[in-house]
Amino acid sequence: MIRKIVSEFLSLPFKEIEYASQDYAFFIGVILAFIILAVIILAFLVRRRRSQKQFGYQVSRGYRRGPVRQLVFILPLLIAIVSAGGLVAALSEPFLKQIREESEIIKSRIRVDIRDTSTSMWEEFPGSEKSKAQVAVEGHAQLVKMRSGKNDRVSLWIFGSFPYMVEDFIVDDELYYFQVLNAPWITWSGDVYKWYEENPDAPWRGVTVDKYNITKNDGGGTNLALVLRAVIKQFDNDPESNKIDPATRRIVRKSVIIVSDGQPDAPVPQELRELKRRNVVVYLILINNLAGGQIPPLMNEIRATGGEYFDVKDANSLTRAYGAIDRMETADVEKKTLVFKVELFQQFILTSVVLLLLGITLGLIFEPFGVYP
Repeated sequence: MIRKIVSEFLSLPFKEIEYASQDYAFFIGVILAFIILAVIILAFLVRRRRSQKQFGYQVSRGYRRGPVRQLVFILPLLIAIVSAGGLVAALSEPFLKQIREESEIIKSRIRVDIRDTSTSMWEEFPGSEKSKAQVAVEGHAQLVKMRSGKNDRVSLWIFGSFPYMVEDFIVDDELYYFQVLNAPWITWSGDVYKWYEENPDAPWRGVTVDKYNITKNDGGGTNLALVLRAVIKQFDNDPESNKIDPATRRIVRKSVIIVSDGQPDAPVPQELRELKRRNVVVYLILINNLAGGQIPPLMNEIRATGGEYFDVKDANSLTRAYGAIDRMETADVEKKTLVFKVELFQQFILTSVVLLLLGITLGLIFEPFGVYP
């Protein structure tokens, strides 16, 4: 314990130590020095009790106390004086200033994720033995993990012939992750499902789809326009989405991620312009482009309105696409420099007490063992 106390004290950066109550410590130190000086003077001037002055022969040098014995004799006293100095230093409230930088997210990213659940998403994703719907879900879950802890406010929509909101804006990463995994993969009506059951030659018959959204009158189409209008209305009704960013003096930035595998049922340039007017950046992840290598008009429309698209051909390109979106959606952070005190009173007082006990112990040991001639 003593070794630990002393080693911690000696490891302190003494040049960087500051003292909060120097005047008080100086006052105590002056009083203590005056007392010590008075004791020394009295020791020379005042005759000790039970003592007498002897006359006789001079003591031979061989019997006198040598320098080593003199040092040993005064060592406990020196240690006690150092201990007293440590106590005075402790009363001066020593402390260290520590500077630490912290990064704190001060603004949320507002994002809406839209996933295509049309019947064509049941088809096999090339080289994976999985449906395109399953690949889309797994990639989406990967993005949620990438964005974990970045304070995103996120909402989830799925769409076929009609839009369906799975989750309104939330900031809970864990809850949203399970919502992404558990949301339906395919949307259709009971009649469409029955038709596919009766057609064993359909290209998706060999691919498993775990989760369905069976809705009356939903033909499993790709009505992107309807879901974008619903999202625009959601933004308009959300107070956080309509705040003004003090840095840019514009409405806060938002983003929409669309995961789909083909052409929408109708063009959506008007909806994309409305999103741009609301400072919304649109990202399109096109899974297994069905346009025969050509760039669909939707991709050009998204680029024209300030968005970005990713043509996904395999699982690796899907991972790269989500990684690129994660980098584009950088979180706004503010670095704070924190300066705080580390009080050193305990280290000083413990070390002084240890030295004082050491001095007393050495004095008791040296006294009977020959410090006198």
